Amino acid sequence: MKYFSKIAIFISLLFLSSNAAQSEGGFGPKTSEELRYFLDTWFEENLPKYATLGTSVSFVKNGEVYLSKGYGTLDIKRREGVQSNTIFRVASVSKIFVGIAAAQLIEQGIIDLDEDIRKYIGDTLIGKEEFSHITMRHLLGHTSGLDEQFYGDSTLDPNQYQELEEHLKTFLPPLVREPGQLYAYSNYGYALAAYVVEKTTGMPFSKYVKDHILTPLNMHNSSYTLENYIKEKLATGYDGDKLSLQERPYTYVHRYPSTSMMTSAEDMANLMIAVLNSGTYEDRKVYGNIATKLIQTPLYETTSQTSGYSAGFQLSDRWGHQIIWHDGTHFGFNAYIMLFPELNMGFFAASNHHDGNLLGDLRFDLLNKFFKPNSVKKPQKPYQTYTDHNLLKGTYINSRRALENLAKINNLFITPLKITSNADNTINVFGRNYAEIKPDIFARTDLASRRLKVNRDNNGDVISIAYDVNDSPAVFERQSLFQTASTHHIIFLGFILWFSTSFIYRLFINKKKQQSVPFFVTAPNAINLVFILSFIAFFASLDLLNLRTGNIPAIWIILSLPILAMAVSIISLWRLNTTIKISVLTIHQKVFWISCITVQLLFLLQLHFWNLLGFKMIS
Repeated sequence: MKYFSKIAIFISLLFLSSNAAQSEGGFGPKTSEELRYFLDTWFEENLPKYATLGTSVSFVKNGEVYLSKGYGTLDIKRREGVQSNTIFRVASVSKIFVGIAAAQLIEQGIIDLDEDIRKYIGDTLIGKEEFSHITMRHLLGHTSGLDEQFYGDSTLDPNQYQELEEHLKTFLPPLVREPGQLYAYSNYGYALAAYVVEKTTGMPFSKYVKDHILTPLNMHNSSYTLENYIKEKLATGYDGDKLSLQERPYTYVHRYPSTSMMTSAEDMANLMIAVLNSGTYEDRKVYGNIATKLIQTPLYETTSQTSGYSAGFQLSDRWGHQIIWHDGTHFGFNAYIMLFPELNMGFFAASNHHDGNLLGDLRFDLLNKFFKPNSVKKPQKPYQTYTDHNLLKGTYINSRRALENLAKINNLFITPLKITSNADNTINVFGRNYAEIKPDIFARTDLASRRLKVNRDNNGDVISIAYDVNDSPAVFERQSLFQTASTHHIIFLGFILWFSTSFIYRLFINKKKQQSVPFFVTAPNAINLVFILSFIAFFASLDLLNLRTGNIPAIWIILSLPILAMAVSIISLWRLNTTIKISVLTIHQKVFWISCITVQLLFLLQLHFWNLLGFKMIS
C-alpha cells in the first residue's frame, strides 16, 4: 500500500508541477531560436499564399528583443528584401502614440481625464454648448458621441495638406449620441485628443511625440512626417490580388495622429519593452505608474471580461491572458501589435498590403502555438437561462457608422449582426453559440473568455449588445424593422419597379390615348431611375481612396439628379393647375398622374433618410 501511495503522490506532484509550469512562465517561446524557427517556417510556407509582398516582425520577452526580422520584399520592381529596420505605415496602431502622449500629460497633472476639453482648447473649435461634456476619457475611450465621417480626411497633394486645427474645425462632426453613452470607434476623436496635447504643450503633436516618446526610446526610424530618411526605408504599399497588385500612392492624412505613424519592427520592439516595463526603457523613464494604469486598464468596458479600450490600446482576454493590442489598415499597409503584460511579452508585425489576412492568420497561429493552455475553459452543460432569449432575437448594427452624412448609405451594404435563439438555451451570433452565465452576460460555448453583454434601457428593453469582434470591442445597436437594410432594399427595389413600369406605361400604352398624360409627368421617374442605377454602379466601383481624398467629381453629378427630378415634379404640379384639362383625362390617367407625384414625394423622403438629398458629404 505504501508503495502505491508513493506512486500516487509522485504522479500528483508531477501533474501539479506541469500545470504550474504552464501558468508561471510556461507560455510563449522558450528561446529566441524556437521563435525564429517557427516564424521562418511559417513565412516560408504561408507568404507565397498571400498577395502581401513583405512583412517585418519583432518579439520581445522580459525586456529583451527575442527577434526582429523582415520577410519577403518591400517593392515589386526592385525586389529588395524587407529588413528589421524597414519602415511601414502602421495606420491605427498610431493611436497608441496618442494614448501614451495623453497619459503622460494626465500623469503630470497637465490634463484632467474628466475635465471638459474646452478648458484646454478654448471654444473656437467646438464652441457649441452641446460639446460641453466631452472629456479626454470620452475621446480616448471612443465614447465621445461624435458622428463618423471619412470624406476628405486625406490628400495626395502635399500642397493641399491641412494643419490639424484647420482640418478639425472644418470637418467637426455633430454629436449623434450623448458623450459617454456608447462606444463607437472614432479617428476624429483620437485626432481631437492629439489636438488637446498640442494646445496644452504649445507644440505640434508630431514634435511632441518625437521629443517625448520616439527619441527617448531610440526610435530613430519612426515619424509622423515624410522626411527624407523615412522615404529611403519606407516600403511600397499595395492592394489587389497576387496577379494584379496595385501600387498605392502616399496619402497625407489631415487628422494624422490617429493613423499616420511610420515605423519599423526594430523601433517598435523598443516601444514594447517600455510599455511592458511601466514606461521604462534602459535607463530612461518615459512615464510612470499612473500612465501605465491608463494604458493597461480600460477607459471603456462593458464587463470585466469583455474587450475594452484604454489610452491607445484595445484590451481583451484570451484563455486567461490579458492582452493589450491594436491593429491598423491603411491604403497599401497593415500592422498589428500585441502585448501580454502579465507574461512580459510582446509581438509586432507590419506588411505592405492592405489585406490583413496574412497578419491575422499569423496572429492566431502564434497564439495557438505559444499561448494556448492545455485545456480551454468552456461553459458547462446543461446551459442555463436567466432572461428571455426570445427578446434578444433581431437585427443589430455596429455603432461605428455614419448617421448624418453621405456615408450613411454604406449601412445598406453592411452585413448586420443577427441573433437567434437555440433549443439548448444558447443564442447564435454570427455562427457562434453563446450561453448565458449571468443575467445578460453570455460566454461563447467554445471559448469562455469571449463575452457578450446585453444593454437595456430603463424599461428593460434591449437597446444594444457589447460584443467581441476578433478581440476588438464593439457595440451593436438594435434596429427596428424599418431601420434594417433588408427593409430598405425592398423599398428601393419597389421604387425601381415603379419608375421603370410607369415610364414604360407613358411611352407605350398611355401614348395611344386621345388625351395622354404629358411626358413631363413621368420625366422625374426616368431621372430617378437613372439616379438609382448610376449610384449603384458608382458605389460598386468606388475606390475608397477617392472618397477619403474627396476626389469623386462624378458624385456631384449623380446627387444633382434627384434635385433635377424634384424641379421637374414642381413644374408638373404647376402644369396640372394651369394648362391641362383634367376633366378630359380618364380615371386611370388621373390616378396615374397623382401616383407619380405621390411616389416622387415618398422617394424624396427616402433619399432624405439616407442623406442622399443634397450634397451631404460631411456631417
